[in-house]
Amino acid sequence: MIKQGLLIGSLVLLFSACGGSKPAPVATAPVSHQAGLIESQSATQVLVRATGIGATMGNALTDSRMASIWFVLQGGNNPMLQTPKEKNLFQMYSEEIYKNASKYIAYQSGPKSKKVVAGQLHVAQLLRINTGLLREDLIAKGVLTSVDAMSEALGTISVAVIPKDKELWDDTHYLAAVDVVSEYLQDRNFDVTVIKAAKKSNKIINKAAAISGNIDPMYALAMQTGADIYIRVNLDKSSRRVAGSEVRKASVSMAAFYTATAKQVGASTGYSPERVVSSFTSITQEATNDATEKVLGQIQKSWKREMKKGKYFKVVITTSEGLGKEVDRPMYRALKQTCERVKRNGASNSMFDYTLQCIGIEDSMALLDKIEANYDGSGSVFREMDAGSLLVLKVANSEDDEIIIE
Repeated sequence: MIKQGLLIGSLVLLFSACGGSKPAPVATAPVSHQAGLIESQSATQVLVRATGIGATMGNALTDSRMASIWFVLQGGNNPMLQTPKEKNLFQMYSEEIYKNASKYIAYQSGPKSKKVVAGQLHVAQLLRINTGLLREDLIAKGVLTSVDAMSEALGTISVAVIPKDKELWDDTHYLAAVDVVSEYLQDRNFDVTVIKAAKKSNKIINKAAAISGNIDPMYALAMQTGADIYIRVNLDKSSRRVAGSEVRKASVSMAAFYTATAKQVGASTGYSPERVVSSFTSITQEATNDATEKVLGQIQKSWKREMKKGKYFKVVITTSEGLGKEVDRPMYRALKQTCERVKRNGASNSMFDYTLQCIGIEDSMALLDKIEANYDGSGSVFREMDAGSLLVLKVANSEDDEIIIE
């Protein structure tokens, strides 16, 4: 009996030893979702503070890395995964992404705080995430849609960057903010137009903007570029003396609009920390980083929705004297036959302003071809100008007929 007991005891110890030698399973999802944005440092990197939870320091630090990746993907107010489809597709690759979280971390600090809660160690640290690399991998896996792919569906996505007020053109720090916005847009493969000086707007465009109820001269400039979207940028600066030193602070606010509709699709404000600096340039750039990251996320989310409904176009029709009444209804019917959605923004005796949303039409020249084919009213349709999503047409008996702008 004694020998039998010793044998059983030995077997128990043997199996216990074998079980104890097994490595702990590799975590494939974060336990903690405690993470927050510190700042967006560039077009491809963000700094995050994340708290990890684990039985040991190593486990807690591993969990904080995964929590930081979770935050970039699904947390905060500007997650990389924006649609239910993207979130569902991500589940196929979530284990791989989280197991390789370190691949996307450019920097991590030492522990910033630690405490024990219910027998578990909670450790916070700062982590710089390479969002550019993470986004590229998710695009390659088919989880995210690239801007190029969205452009294939609706044509090249073009963005114009303009100041909120014309006085900003003389502010060198505003130009530093614009450079940051351009960097972000180019990194995402948008087609970018930056208006850095005052330009004279086309009279027809000014009149069309007024008819549609928008008298902002900056909007007329954005419309003239033909950009699908324009971003209006504003800069506020302040300084004060603290303990004998001058401290400075900057805030950059942005609002993004569809040019064809003037409908707002995104807005955000970024703030710099208040500190002693030799000029406003560096803190302006910091404030711009934060605001731009949020606005671009909002733009892309809206654009994905619009892919299903078609591309927006602004169409302005002018007529030669005496033809207005004969053109009005036939042109409206032609536009209805051309595109899925037609909105009449305003009209005068010789000018008509429309917003169209068209499926399968990528640019204004393709739109012109269809309108010409569908129009059966008086006169003929002539192209006055086209730029991106803007098409200005003239309906007259002859191409040489002059248009009177009322």
